[in-house]
Amino acid sequence: MRKKLPKQILADMYAIRKKGLTYYQENYFWPVPEKEHRNFVQLMHDTYISLISNMDDKDAFNISLVDYKFIIEPLEGIFHYNYIKEFSKKYDIDILSGNESKRYMDPDWHNISLFYTKLSFPFGKVQRVIRRLVKNIIFNRHLSVWKQIKGFFLKKETIGIGSYDRLKREFIEKQSYYCDHREWIDMIPTKELSDSDKVSKLVQHITKNVINPFISKLQNENNLFVKNMDFSQLKKSWICRLNDATLIYLALKQQSKPKRLLVTEMTKPHRILFTMAFQEECDVYGFHHGNDSGLTVYKVGHQSERAHCKKLVVPTDGIAREFSKIYSNDPIGRVMKTEFISADSLFYQGLLSSLDQSIPNVKTKKIMIIGAPANPNRYIHEQGQFFYVKIDLELRLIKALKKHNYNVIYKVHPDRAVEIRGLFEDYVDEYNVEPFEEVWTCADTFIFTDTASTTFGFSLATKKNIVLLNNKFDERNQFAQNLLKKRVRLVDMFMDDDLHLQFDSNSLIYALENPHSTIDYSFVHEILS
Repeated sequence: MRKKLPKQILADMYAIRKKGLTYYQENYFWPVPEKEHRNFVQLMHDTYISLISNMDDKDAFNISLVDYKFIIEPLEGIFHYNYIKEFSKKYDIDILSGNESKRYMDPDWHNISLFYTKLSFPFGKVQRVIRRLVKNIIFNRHLSVWKQIKGFFLKKETIGIGSYDRLKREFIEKQSYYCDHREWIDMIPTKELSDSDKVSKLVQHITKNVINPFISKLQNENNLFVKNMDFSQLKKSWICRLNDATLIYLALKQQSKPKRLLVTEMTKPHRILFTMAFQEECDVYGFHHGNDSGLTVYKVGHQSERAHCKKLVVPTDGIAREFSKIYSNDPIGRVMKTEFISADSLFYQGLLSSLDQSIPNVKTKKIMIIGAPANPNRYIHEQGQFFYVKIDLELRLIKALKKHNYNVIYKVHPDRAVEIRGLFEDYVDEYNVEPFEEVWTCADTFIFTDTASTTFGFSLATKKNIVLLNNKFDERNQFAQNLLKKRVRLVDMFMDDDLHLQFDSNSLIYALENPHSTIDYSFVHEILS
């Protein structure tokens, strides 16, 4: 039986900011149950993966894998918020929302259909030429002057697109490559394809074998996710963007290829297009991003964002080993046969050495809560990875700590400073928006509410105490979990029927007051080094 229904649903962070935290907690209600949402999202992914895995046309499979991202963004969100709208209509409840959820609440299907043709970049063509020149000077300084000159004038064997992040830099320097750093937009052909018939046949093939059965499967579901959904508009938009993706894909296939292509931000669809169009004729290396060390199993995320790449560069042998163990037998993994390549990064090993003079293990007085993202995306890899749930959890956590007279620092998630502004400042002793790497020394203990934070790995290499609110529902790699227990105090957490993430305050205080007597770096040594 449902709890008493509120008069209004706060649909995004704008709504919570407008009504205030007191109103939000007193009227806490989200109509979409966790299990129902998880099952529907899993159904979407399982259906799509099954359909594309059985395709016998290589190009059709490649293009379909490129647009797998369409399922995550925007379809997951559109169906989720369709449930909100239909529920509200059924029970005559108002919805308060702002721009943050608008793309899901009121999807612009025309704009969605133009996804692959809205090719834009923050810099003009002349600026991009200058940027390329400067990047190639600065980012090839690991080579001798002669090799730089030679690389500049001769045919470019190695081309890089995307940011020059730490992992990519380490890989390039260790291989002694001269890398031509280009903007991806300048590598997309501008001329129209002459073989429009091939484009049409491929799109028809994908429509018949993927889009139509996928939509049919969802239409047969009897739930609020799909009720009154405009499937005809969805289909029209999808076919249009697939047509554009196919045009770009075939044009890229016709291009001359370098010996190797290095791709960062590899989860973005335009980057995936390059990967799928190039990797049959040259070595394409995609680069690991974030903090996924193989501790938490991100099956949906891996298959939709990384499994397309046949050569995935990860920081260490340990991560490569764990990735191979947990992802190689996924449906897409079996098709692509992804090779997990270690960059032999010394980052965490160096971090351990550089932090030897950090503050040793001391009695906990100052606690830093690592804030979560606050966007309207509801992820299924870790239970409660959703702004509506996390804000409530973090507020109750702050109150529990303040009740026991701890000094509380709230570390804002770097991408969500705007969304979260104005909520927690009056509840904590310090509200910090600076990069974690610059402020971590301010606290005695870190508290994480999930493992997805990019700061999580960094924190493991410090001498600080760490507490993780651990939801046993989340799928963990047992080997990594056992190592983690030696370093981190785990406090059990579970989600109740009202979507509150519940934890025992006494267990939390015990974990804070009784840290591990010694700091065990087995996780860092075995996986991150």
